[in-house]
Amino acid sequence: MAESSLAAFKAQAIWNYAIISSCTIVVVDYIQTLPDEVRHMWTAPLSIPKLLFIVVRYSIFLKVFSAMVVPANGCLHWFRLTASMSLFIMITSEAILFYRVYAFSGRGRRMVVALAVQFIVIHAGVAYFVGAYISSVKFTISQLPAGTTCMLISSSGRLNSAVYATLLGSVTIAMLLMVALLFRKHWGFDSKLLTAFYSDGISYFVCLAVLISANVAVNWVAQESYKYILILFEMDAHAILSTRMLLHIRKVADKSLDDISFSRIMAVLPTSTDIDPGPQLPHPTRRVSDNLSTLRFRAFDSLPESGPLNSLDQSA
Repeated sequence: MAESSLAAFKAQAIWNYAIISSCTIVVVDYIQTLPDEVRHMWTAPLSIPKLLFIVVRYSIFLKVFSAMVVPANGCLHWFRLTASMSLFIMITSEAILFYRVYAFSGRGRRMVVALAVQFIVIHAGVAYFVGAYISSVKFTISQLPAGTTCMLISSSGRLNSAVYATLLGSVTIAMLLMVALLFRKHWGFDSKLLTAFYSDGISYFVCLAVLISANVAVNWVAQESYKYILILFEMDAHAILSTRMLLHIRKVADKSLDDISFSRIMAVLPTSTDIDPGPQLPHPTRRVSDNLSTLRFRAFDSLPESGPLNSLDQSA
């Protein structure tokens, strides 16, 4: 009995450290990216990406709060709430990723149908496995010097691994779609916006793939009390990476928009044989492909509609 109480106390202490670390990561990320949020999000018109950003950005704090507030009883209800919040954050975070792929694909009807079907099927499977896994979980209440705590005593490792495998499949599909778009539509374009899109997407895929694989390993080798120790950080990564990607795209797009607007103004200025106009900016050509990337990515707001001066948009 004493050994059991000691193990429960040790597990609770480690969980407390993990929760505090997760909370610290979320708060530091929020403080660091708040200026970009104010500059690129608060002034933008309401849209699907902006709505997804707000939901993911602030629901992560609810997840942290639900993980910190452990009830004295009703352990299963607390676990269901935390698991539901994590599932919601993961789905909305990946919705941002899928919407990015849709926007950069050219916003075609076939692409939106294909992405919507894939997204619904994959995440319906995730929701099913999460629900089945919650049903397999059993808790006990351990008495500690500081009070009572919920201790996991049994769960289905296969269902938990199925959740992680489905998540890995989801980010892999999004990554493969990005690669396909690169070779079919964007190969050969020298664009800061496209570079940001693909570099961020690769970073997102690598980080989540590593965390998901680590969760699978912990699920099979760790004791019951520690099986979820890394899922806190995985949910943080989903939320932080997806929102940072969107902020980065907005930041690069706004910079590209400023350059394009200046180029357009210079392109329509009248020339005279009597007055030396000085150095002239070239009219946008296929090499100035930031025009294409920015204008084709209008889904992320604050970007101009295509116009007659945009020869790239006409040739896309």
